[in-house]
Amino acid sequence: MIVKHFINKKEVALNIAQEVFLKMSHQGVTRIAISGGSTPKLLFEILSTAPFKNNIRWENIHLFWVDERCVSPDDAESNYGMVAKTLLRHIVIPIENIHRIRGEAEDISAEAKRCSEEVLANSKTNRQSSTLFDVALMGMGEDGHTASIFPDQMYLLNSKKIYEISRHPQSGQSRIGLTGEAILNSNKIIFMITGNEKKDLLMQVLSDPTSTDRYPAANIMYKAKDLEIYTDIAVG
Repeated sequence: MIVKHFINKKEVALNIAQEVFLKMSHQGVTRIAISGGSTPKLLFEILSTAPFKNNIRWENIHLFWVDERCVSPDDAESNYGMVAKTLLRHIVIPIENIHRIRGEAEDISAEAKRCSEEVLANSKTNRQSSTLFDVALMGMGEDGHTASIFPDQMYLLNSKKIYEISRHPQSGQSRIGLTGEAILNSNKIIFMITGNEKKDLLMQVLSDPTSTDRYPAANIMYKAKDLEIYTDIAVG
């Protein structure tokens, strides 16, 4: 586990734009699982402008979604809709490289299965293993959730499926999201954690390995084979 500290949220986003999207796009096909939230939104806004917009080899970037709310793509809560507005409309990327979750689907269980099959069809397979993503860009909520895996649904961490259905513990809203096992099947996992309101939780997670029993984000962090945390929170 490597913690990388930056002076603010913009620097977090800039460094991910450089190290993940720009650098890796010149190394070949790169499959990235992306999350929603304020820091990813800033990241996508940065990626849609120079120098990144024109220097990233977008034909090599495949975008998958970590999770999606079960709403239409033009809904203000849609993770895909946010990425479409801030990034996709401003770049030239092959349509077949955009692997969105159809949050508007009537049968969300069937949609979760379809998305799982699409991930598998694009995975890297060798004789030893199959890797689903080159990079998974994750966030952590103030309650310790990550993706759409909430503390009251810890079973989703161990599901053998790629995508599962979850529900927001307060609103009851249905979501389609990656399971813990699927997230961990990434070559690299990067958590983007910004804002002092998350400082106490991040400090607790970093200092207490038993927090894996309470917080889905901690569970992923301690199990990941290659984990980096990009943050503007002073944790030293």
